[in-house]
Amino acid sequence: AAMAMAAAVPPATVGAGPQEITVEELAQELGTSLAEGLSDAQAAEGLLRDGPNELDKPPNTRLSYLYFMQLTGFVVILLVCSAVAPIAASGTWQRGGENVILILRREWQMG
Repeated sequence: AAMAMAAAVPPATVGAGPQEITVEELAQELGTSLAEGLSDAQAAEGLLRDGPNELDKPPNTRLSYLYFMQLTGFVVILLVCSAVAPIAASGTWQRGGENVILILRREWQMG
């Protein structure tokens, strides 16, 4: 019975959101005119109540943090390990460099 009664009542009186009523009904509900817009007093009141109509600025991220995040990526850690392991095992730089080149080539071909 409540569903049938709610269906008979216009959406604006059931507490419907702005997307469920016509533009004219919304303007009437807000006490404004579509042709003239808000009065200066209404605009000033809205500015005081809600603040300026702008998005919050995201927090600044420090460059050192971004650099750190780049260096701790999985592929970078894998590259460093593949370069350091042969150097530690054999004491030469040649094999480590070859591994880095092979991994970079493989990543480039996959990406």
